[in-house]
Amino acid sequence: MNRTAERILQRGDGLMIRNGKLGALQAIDGPRLEAFNIAAAAEQKTGAEIGRMRIRRHDGRPPYILTVVPARHRAGRLWTPSGHDRTCRPG
Repeated sequence: MNRTAERILQRGDGLMIRNGKLGALQAIDGPRLEAFNIAAAAEQKTGAEIGRMRIRRHDGRPPYILTVVPARHRAGRLWTPSGHDRTCRPG
């Protein structure tokens, strides 16, 4: 997760963390993001693009374009570039 995603999460603007997993605030975006999350967790190569999707925002502004790639994991934690670990569960 990069710093931009962290800011979006802090604002509650389209994305959220639920039960340790990245999710979409809009229910219509949830199934596709979940499928990307599962594919990213199964991928062994970091940096390999899994897919892109639009993430609708709660205020009706233009959607975000989210690119999903596998991340580096350490003992069940998600590494973020800002140096923070986030609890995560693959897939």
